[in-house]
Amino acid sequence: MLDFTGLHERARRASGWLAAQGVGPGDVVGLSLPKAPDWLVLVLGAMRLGATVLPLNDRAPEAERAWPLRDAGARLLVDDIEALARGLWR
Repeated sequence: MLDFTGLHERARRASGWLAAQGVGPGDVVGLSLPKAPDWLVLVLGAMRLGATVLPLNDRAPEAERAWPLRDAGARLLVDDIEALARGLWR
């Protein structure tokens, strides 16, 4: 179970990871992940940096997700929750 203390800590770590990927204020981060606690953690992490989140349907074909990413000028697309989770908090 994730409590507010854990959520805060995960969001802090997520913002550090996003910053290490070059994300900063005003940047757009595409999130193509299942809507679960890790999705919320990344949204909060991006907000801590002043970045904008572009939510994408994680079940949509790659070609369908490409246009919104290009149109928004996204700096990063996060779409592999397992790899992300291993690197951030497991």
